[in-house]
Amino acid sequence: MRVVTRKRISSFTRAESGSVAINFGLTIIPIIFMVGSAVDYSNAVRARANLQVATDSTALALGQKGMDQSESQLFATAKAFLGAVADDSAASIISAEKLNMGGASSKICVTAQTRTETAFMKLAGYEYVTVQSSSCVTSGSANFEIAMVLDTSGSMNNGAGGSSKIAALRTAGQNFIDYMYGPKLNGAAVKISVVPFSWGVAVDPGQYRGASWVDTNGASSLHWAGYTGQTGLATSRFDLFNWLKAKKSSWDWAGCFESLPFPLNVQEDGPVSGNPDSYMVPSLWPDEPDDYEYVNSYLSDNKGVCTSNASNDSQRQSRVCKYKTPTTLSSYGPNLACSSQPLMRMSNNKSDLKTYIGNLDADGNTNIHEGVMWGWRTISPKSVFAEGKEYEALDNRKVLVVMTDGMNTWGAINNDLNRSYYSSYGFFTSTDGTGRNPRLPPNKIDGGALPNPTGNSSGRAAMDDLTRRACQNARNTGVVISTIGFTTSGDPIDAAGKQLLKDCAGDPARYYEATDAASINVVFGQIAASIGKLRLLQ
Repeated sequence: MRVVTRKRISSFTRAESGSVAINFGLTIIPIIFMVGSAVDYSNAVRARANLQVATDSTALALGQKGMDQSESQLFATAKAFLGAVADDSAASIISAEKLNMGGASSKICVTAQTRTETAFMKLAGYEYVTVQSSSCVTSGSANFEIAMVLDTSGSMNNGAGGSSKIAALRTAGQNFIDYMYGPKLNGAAVKISVVPFSWGVAVDPGQYRGASWVDTNGASSLHWAGYTGQTGLATSRFDLFNWLKAKKSSWDWAGCFESLPFPLNVQEDGPVSGNPDSYMVPSLWPDEPDDYEYVNSYLSDNKGVCTSNASNDSQRQSRVCKYKTPTTLSSYGPNLACSSQPLMRMSNNKSDLKTYIGNLDADGNTNIHEGVMWGWRTISPKSVFAEGKEYEALDNRKVLVVMTDGMNTWGAINNDLNRSYYSSYGFFTSTDGTGRNPRLPPNKIDGGALPNPTGNSSGRAAMDDLTRRACQNARNTGVVISTIGFTTSGDPIDAAGKQLLKDCAGDPARYYEATDAASINVVFGQIAASIGKLRLLQ
């Protein structure tokens, strides 16, 4: 019995093994086919990914040639470009066409295809897998808000290889305008402001004399700093300008402002109700004492409606009585630090922008910080002009293009009271000479101490620090900054000046350098192309 059972068990085992072998043989074929199909599919996916990269590159290349090409030109160019960039001999262009997006806008779309041979799917009759990819481009964002912040200081009159730097800037700036309103921008909505700067920045004095953001009531703590005797005689500095204008028409307010106190002077916000120091104070270079060691003595210190003679330089400079019915001297006047052409707010009028740039002239010292701040204000949604779109607006890009041919300059003067030229920051010390200048931070942006200026070097250091802070704060809102150093062999920008421009841009790749009239034009063209760089439509 035991033997029989063993035999039967042995027989059963052999029979069962045979059944498993047969079943496995029947199922292994579809399993192999499935695994092989997955391999073929993976190869096709990889080929399509590579094709997509080549198609994107082709579409971008077509767009960079302009949106005004015929479809036959598009197809021929696409075919040649794809053949050069695709590492795939089977890749080919199916179509390349220009499509209307509504209104004046259009897009260029490219479709390509390739195929991969199969290894396992041939068993099912599929020798190839064909894949396609498509890509469309349109030029840039739907909207651009651009501030051209341009140095028009006196050194721009110097030569730049065949012409003056200011003449080269006019040509380059106008060409930039042509590009931004040309076919490569594909009908994008472009608004541009132009902000010339030298000692400071000017606005249209007739339009903004009574603006809501101007300190017309003399309420700012900076408004009468350094003046005495104004109570009952003058409400604001505009009264002083009115008195000066009555004597000499060119001495009316020219449109410049003093810098706000720190940190308001590196922030974009407009005036805040309840904070008089957030309102703009008109710039007026005070009449300095009647002494040869002072730069700008244009009124007799003891005339006007003054009833007594001043006894020292501080009194001679500070008294308001000398401005009313003044006796004038042969000197510069109240607008010496306001030599720039009034800025042009954002406009989409190509002709007006080009005319404005064509009239730029050069005079004065260099104040990059004030240029950056007023450029930012022209495109800001919440600063004094409040004309820019909100930062969160879709398809809108804000750009500052900052060009300078020199370094921040706040020159020292050897006299007993002011120690410096007047600027948008006043004099080196507080205007009345009693302490630290309230427009300057106590520490550098990197944390190091920032002493109150006492000479050219420390004056420049203070301005450089304010410039870095202003640029950083603008970038933090999403503003893209490109900077240009116009440095010629006869009038170079030093290493520290170049580093400031790189720091302002926030990315060395957005710092450009021009060395003559030809290259400044090239650089502006490069920046224009980078702003209008075509984007792929998702």
